[in-house]
Amino acid sequence: MKKALLTIGNTFRGDDGAGYALGEEISTLGGWEVFHGEDCPENQVNLLRKYMPDIVVIVDAVLGLDEGDVQFLDVANEDMGMFNTHTIPVQYLIQFIHDFCESVIFLGIGVKYEKMIGINMELSDAAKGAVKKGADMIHQFEEMLV
Repeated sequence: MKKALLTIGNTFRGDDGAGYALGEEISTLGGWEVFHGEDCPENQVNLLRKYMPDIVVIVDAVLGLDEGDVQFLDVANEDMGMFNTHTIPVQYLIQFIHDFCESVIFLGIGVKYEKMIGINMELSDAAKGAVKKGADMIHQFEEMLV
């Protein structure tokens, strides 16, 4: 089974880089192809299409969850404009990916807005803990796929 992780987030904006950090953590485990979408995840869609994964997990820092909380979320019917800080709503990104991959899942990492403003390349302790929790969740999810 070909598994892909698409990360979203700006590593220059503090906890907004939590998705990127989770991708780096997952890449050390092996078994997942990691695509770093940064602020323009739509730029990775063609690379994902060429890879032809069986499943894609999209991970991003989100507002609306408790800080440090990590959850698989059904965002198909959500107004993601209030959740993410990027130019393209996640629902559209998921629709694009669904054109070539049936299984697309969203993993949200709860952050506080105050920890994403200004230039800051460090994750807070809460975000670091959430990255570890997210990596554990993906590992557990992977075990269910086998």
